[in-house]
Order: sequence, then structure tokens, then C-alpha cells
Amino acid sequence: MLDMTAIDRRALIVRALALVGAGAAASAWQTLEAAAPAVAASGEALSSTERTTLAAAVGRIIPETDTPGAIQVGVPERFEGMLETWASTETRADFRRVLADIDGLSGDGRHFAALPEREQHDLLAAHDARAMQPDIDPAYRRFKDLVVTLYFMSQKALSSELPYTHVPGRWEPSVPVTSDTRAQAQLSYFF
Repeated sequence: MLDMTAIDRRALIVRALALVGAGAAASAWQTLEAAAPAVAASGEALSSTERTTLAAAVGRIIPETDTPGAIQVGVPERFEGMLETWASTETRADFRRVLADIDGLSGDGRHFAALPEREQHDLLAAHDARAMQPDIDPAYRRFKDLVVTLYFMSQKALSSELPYTHVPGRWEPSVPVTSDTRAQAQLSYFF
């Protein structure tokens, strides 16, 4: 029998998270990993124009720098996989409309993916500034949130962008934030 007096609060929380969250998260991620290549190969979720617009847009939202960008970690494929396996009909329609809006940003009939990278950046930055304002385009906000979430759910992005400190050391009530300070990955109740 388990001696409950020997378990501190932190150990209890870790065990609860391990039992409930880790199993569910691993199962969901494995399902998404398995579904994404099949959906991308079948081409059922997006048209070829929508697929190229999606790739160009996520490449501008999280470009490759000294760390992998959204394209390098497979965000377009995972996004399309989620549209096929998770999204409701309404969500699919919203995201397809967002992609159509992005594709029409040039205003002269040229597809977004065919534009030079600098022009893509400028057009998407202006669109982003408008669309991210409260109550202007909630579907675009959800689109961008999903792109960023899928990026940070990849092992490549998580391991290169957010360091993990298993034992963070002592608690200091005031830590100065400098240009060298980086965000850190940690367990969250709201994952």
C-alpha cells in the first residue's frame, strides 16, 4: 500500500500529471504525427494553391533563422493533418477563408506564394497588424495561434528555442531580464 504521508505536494502533482496528461498528450501527438503525412499525400484537406499559400504564410510567420523555421519542422503538414482529422466543418471553412485572404493580399491577382519573400513579409505584416486587432478577424488569430502552437509542439523547435532545466536551482525573487535571457519550457496546467 502507498504511504500517502511520504508524498509531498510536488510529487503528487507530478504523478497526477504523468497519469492524466502525459498519456493523453502522447496519444494525441502520435495520432497527429501518423495522420499528417497521409493527409498531405492524399491532398484532401487543402487544394494545391491553398497548400502553397499555407507554406508561404507559415514561412513568413516563423521564418528560418539560426533555428529551424515553421516549414523545417513540418508545420504545414501538421496543420493540414489537423484540418483533416480534427477541425470541424466551420473551422475548415474559416481557415480556408484565411488562406484565401492571404493569397489575395497582392491585390493584383498574383498568388501570395509566387511573390518575392520581402513582398510576402511586408504584405503579411500589414495584414497581421490589422487582423490581430480585437474583434477584427478571430479566424486569423486562431490560424496564427495554431501555427505557433504546432511549431512549439515539434521536437526540433522546442529543443532549439526553449531550453529545459530539469532542476532550475534556487528561487530568486528578482531575476534581471537581459538580451541573453531566454524563455524556458516547463510543465503547464493549461497545455
